[in-house]
Amino acid sequence: MQDSGFIGLGTMGRPMAANLLTAGYREVSRKSQIVITMLPDTQDVEQVLFGSAGVAQGLTAGKTVVDKSSISPFATRDVIV
Repeated sequence: MQDSGFIGLGTMGRPMAANLLTAGYREVSRKSQIVITMLPDTQDVEQVLFGSAGVAQGLTAGKTVVDKSSISPFATRDVIV
């Protein structure tokens, strides 16, 4: 597996990044040892982690999720798996 990163999501980069998103959050967690989320609110965190094709569906033992979202510590505690 090769790691990829995008710098500059302009006219050409934005559609390329969008194509990666179509694979879904589950695919990100399936292919990654560490998944970092940085989302604006609790609903977004819950959807990305536990929604259909969410991150949780691709997690296996030994993988790590780091949540750096702008949500309350109580909400973070509630989504710990």
